[in-house]
Amino acid sequence: MKLKQAPSGPGIAERLSGWLGRRRRLARAGLQLALLGLAFGAGMLAYRQQLHRWVRSVLEANVLLVPHWVEGMLSRPPQLLIDIDYENYLILEQQRQEALRQGFLVVGAEDFVPAEVRLDGQTIPVKIRLKGDHIDHLEGDRWSFRIQTRGDATLLGMKQLSLHHPRTRSYAYEWLYQRALAREDVVALRYRFVEVTVNGRHLGVYALEEHFEKRLVEHNRRREGPILRFDESLFWQEQVANAPFEGQGRQWNGDGSYFASAVDGFQTGALAADPALAEPYALAAGLLDGFRRGELPASQVFDVERTARFFAVSDLMGAEHGTRWHNLRFYFNPVTSRLEPIGFDGFETSGWTGWQDSGLPFPATTLSGVHLLDAEAWGHNARLFADPALFAAYYRALERVSQDAWLDALFAEVEPELEDALAVLYRDFPYYRFSKDLLYQNAAFVRAALHPQAPLRAFVGSLETPGPTSTSAPSLTLEVGNIQNIPLRVLGVSRAGTRLTEYGESVLLAGRHGTAAVDYRRLSLPLAAGERLDPAALAELRVDYALLGSREIAQLPVSPLPREDAALLAAARSRSEPNLADFDLLVVDEAEHRIDIQPGSWRLERSLVLPAGYRVTAQGRVVLDLVNGAAIVSRSPLRFEGSPEAPIRIESSDGTGQGLAVIEPGAPSTLSDVVFHNLAPPEQPGWALTGAVTFYGASVTLNRVRFEQARAEDALNLVRIDFDLRGCSFSDSASDALDIDFGQGSLVDSRFVRLGNDAIDISGSQLRLSGIDIDGFGDKGLSAGEDSRMEGEDLRIADGEIGVASKDRSVVRLKGLELEGLHLGLTAFQKKPEFGPASLAVEGSSSVAGGAAVPWLLEAGSSLSLEGQAQRPNAEALESIFYGVKYGKASR
Repeated sequence: MKLKQAPSGPGIAERLSGWLGRRRRLARAGLQLALLGLAFGAGMLAYRQQLHRWVRSVLEANVLLVPHWVEGMLSRPPQLLIDIDYENYLILEQQRQEALRQGFLVVGAEDFVPAEVRLDGQTIPVKIRLKGDHIDHLEGDRWSFRIQTRGDATLLGMKQLSLHHPRTRSYAYEWLYQRALAREDVVALRYRFVEVTVNGRHLGVYALEEHFEKRLVEHNRRREGPILRFDESLFWQEQVANAPFEGQGRQWNGDGSYFASAVDGFQTGALAADPALAEPYALAAGLLDGFRRGELPASQVFDVERTARFFAVSDLMGAEHGTRWHNLRFYFNPVTSRLEPIGFDGFETSGWTGWQDSGLPFPATTLSGVHLLDAEAWGHNARLFADPALFAAYYRALERVSQDAWLDALFAEVEPELEDALAVLYRDFPYYRFSKDLLYQNAAFVRAALHPQAPLRAFVGSLETPGPTSTSAPSLTLEVGNIQNIPLRVLGVSRAGTRLTEYGESVLLAGRHGTAAVDYRRLSLPLAAGERLDPAALAELRVDYALLGSREIAQLPVSPLPREDAALLAAARSRSEPNLADFDLLVVDEAEHRIDIQPGSWRLERSLVLPAGYRVTAQGRVVLDLVNGAAIVSRSPLRFEGSPEAPIRIESSDGTGQGLAVIEPGAPSTLSDVVFHNLAPPEQPGWALTGAVTFYGASVTLNRVRFEQARAEDALNLVRIDFDLRGCSFSDSASDALDIDFGQGSLVDSRFVRLGNDAIDISGSQLRLSGIDIDGFGDKGLSAGEDSRMEGEDLRIADGEIGVASKDRSVVRLKGLELEGLHLGLTAFQKKPEFGPASLAVEGSSSVAGGAAVPWLLEAGSSLSLEGQAQRPNAEALESIFYGVKYGKASR
């Protein structure tokens, strides 16, 4: 998770504009020029090298525009003069060339060469080598060094130290990082800025960093104890070996990984020689490896509070680099028998080597990494934060250090030292800008991350009610899942401010990371005997929770709807999984992708599911008796060919059969001389159709197909389909006969008799009718709605409520319409506000006036044309149309 970036300085034009607008700049410019003259004189005596550098900077850039030139010039850092004889210097040069060639520096103890360091008139014998894994430590003239003093000598109170370009640790940010850790009583390194000269060549300002030995421990006011790490040497050797194949998607062999690295100590020779240190080291190494292997929890290996503070400060400052496994260092406290982290290498290189000489402001410094948001970034840290005790301490520490007051106190404490450190940096990097605002912005980001808006989801599961003879109380099952990174505890469930149950510390939900799905946990909520929760009461349930480490208790509502229903899922699987092998009536030809239904009478006691990719055929005398709620569901096209004398029959002898559904078969279906008798629509939990016979998503042709005694909302439902129906009949349907949704096609020479509701009802469809006879229906003979188009000729509609209805932007055009024994003959109106008025035109009909008690009703806005003559509206609203039909009144 990226945090804010340190602001780069304003551009040259902005600096010039600001300077021109401020008189103080003029005064400072005069002071700078005066000091420059003094510097020339003083340099002639004692500071020739500094003088040359300053003069060059003045000549190469306008000194009046450099914001911190004076502060840098007046600073007085320690001067380290390093002398290396020619042959040993060549060894270091060869090491550098090899590192540049292979892209990484790989060195060891054998790579040290002798040297001397002069400081404040003293000459200190040392060993020196190159240091730094990446070659940014070796670019240009300012190489990075590791120094060990020889004998009993120390350098600035240290026996071992490192020197590197300030850029490689983001200039002043590493300095502040170490001060912040020390303020939190976390083991920190001495870190300062010095000037370095090697063999008489002035290299400029360096960062000096303490290395790992007992003086580091003592300086942090701790008893001597071993310092450990994960040996990273194989990690870097593996980097070197695989560098030629970078970006080719090749897998490394893993010998340099975290889990393969050896647990190692600093100064192992001294540890082995001193029994007082050898035993603590062996214990510390065993603890660290036991933790890595998952045998010991973090809280039994690490100092929980100091580890938590280490990660909290690292996250606040964006020092993610120092929390990677190969940069981690640990001090083993022999008193507490716990490992404490040591702050080290928190930042990576800022900018690039050309910037310090480019005359431009430094580029932004990226501060990144909040382990609270990404605990899976590294194997070591993921396992650390899996320990609830450590994560809780980390959360509390992060909550504390992310307050502005904590940063205020930190800056107030280090302000004089920070100004001195920045002044030394300004000697070589006068354009550098250190931003306090960056850290305050990071703190605001962390505070927001600590309080996610809705960290969990909760659903009602099942209500378990004991039998009449049971003494157990009823209980409600809830499903609760943590949907974000921060672990949390579910404390209980409340309703209307009253806690119904307490879970205490027992319900801990781990954080969800990366692409992992939410893991739901089932919780039981006991109820009082006889208590029942209606939907209103369920809507009042709240889950009480607290983020791990937070003292704040919050609530989120419980969804009254279940997250999932096992019965529904099982039913969905059952209707989608083919079961051809369960039925003897089928002959499957895999080579031809054909399924044949054999002639004969077959009793189906369970649903038949036909897969996609076949042709399903039935010929001759075939009877399929659907009993025990059985249905036929096919995802392949059907070709059923009976005969007028012996039609194929699909029926239900026990009155429970659920009919036929052909769903997206991928090719046209054709049925000829088929009878569907006494069927209901296919229905399972979570899935219900309206048609006793349904065709969805591919064309169908029906010739002489009969639909009898359908126990469904629709005897035949055609959805999103092209169709051609000829010589079909619909009789004795409980509700609608033919329902067409979003289809187009024709219906020819077909008959409808004794229907419970509509004969033909279309929505969003186009239908061509010819030779249709409708006799006896409960509601409408022809109904077109929702932007449909209907054209027809040679139509007879008798003995029903409404002959023809055109609704909601539908257009109906009929010729040769005969009406008999109807309550209302014709009507056109708008029912749904998202559509518009409808139109209806009838020509060549002599029975409209005499075929219905109310010849027609027309709502204002819609249109009705009889024999080419437009009719005037005679019903002001939809309600009056139905009122007039049901109660025999033409209008109000």
